This record gives sequence, C-alpha cells and structure tokens, in this order.
Amino acid sequence: MTAVKKKELLDHLVKTQIVDAVMTMIKKNSSITMDGIARTCGIAKGSLYNYFKNKEDLMGYVHQAILEPIRESKSMILDSRKDPLTRLYEFIDSVFHINEDLHFYFRFMEQERSVAVEKKERSDIVMQPLTRLCRQGIEKGQFIDVAPDILAEAIYGMVIGPMKSLPLVSYKKQNLEKIRQDILRLIERIIIV
Repeated sequence: MTAVKKKELLDHLVKTQIVDAVMTMIKKNSSITMDGIARTCGIAKGSLYNYFKNKEDLMGYVHQAILEPIRESKSMILDSRKDPLTRLYEFIDSVFHINEDLHFYFRFMEQERSVAVEKKERSDIVMQPLTRLCRQGIEKGQFIDVAPDILAEAIYGMVIGPMKSLPLVSYKKQNLEKIRQDILRLIERIIIV
C-alpha cells in the first residue's frame, strides 16, 4: 500500500470516528464542542483542525455523512423502475427505518440549521423525487388525480410530519408500528385510487 493510500485510509478512519463521536454526543444530549469531540475520539483537539477549519466545518461534514446514505436510499427507491405504488410503500418504510435509527439526530438538527437550509435539503432529497413519483402514480391511475406537487406535499405531511412532532418517548418499536399502520391507512384512503 502506498503512503498516499495509507494517508487516505487513515483520514477516512479518523473522519468516521469523528462522525461516530458526534452522533454519540448527540444521543447523550452532550454539548458539542471541539474539546468534547476530541475527548470522545481519544485524539488531540489540534488533530481535529488537520481535518476541519472549525466546528461549523466539522458539523457540516457530519451532516453530509449522515445525509448521503439517506439521499442515496431515497433516490434508489423513488427513482427506481418499480411501479409508483410499490415505491410509495418502500418510501414510507424507509422513512420509518431512518427515523428509528436517527430520530435523535434530526431533533438536534432542527435546532441547529436554518429554515432555508432545511427547506433546500427537503426539496432536494425528498420533494423533487416524491413529486416525480406522484406524477407517475397519477399517470398510471394509481394515485388520486391532483397536482403532483400538492400530492407530494400531502404525502410528506402524512409520512414525515408525525416524525417531526412526536415526543421522543413515542420512538418505541410498538408505537412506531402503530403510527406506520395509521399512516398507511390514511395513504390508502386519501392518496391511492
């Protein structure tokens, strides 16, 4: 292995460790500081600055490290060649799976990022592909015939809205499954033809 490859591997490992440390700190509701991150990682605080200019840069990296797999997952589901109804159910399942694992992170980020940033991420990751899915579902006669963007907003509100408003105690398996079933019933009564 070349020296360059070893450095790339080491950098990747350290950055992964940093993401894990931040996630652990968020789960524990700890204050996120460069000192705390370094301590949690077991590295010198100065070492963090070899990878990131400041805390904002580090948190931006963590956020992208969390979002990228979600973005890829949503894209694989919403842009696949499966029929729109199947993709809608897969989308709903993926929202519950992601929230089961990352609800604490999204709660933290609601307080940390601006409305403009949240709106752009929402549009890029969910709304644009969901609107395309709705358009296809309408064209195939599987979804109610209304404006696709309005339908996408309604689905977003029904599926993701409860995740944003539920108290943390609701994130127990049985509660999530009941909520999922209720959302599916709503989708089947309101969206599906």
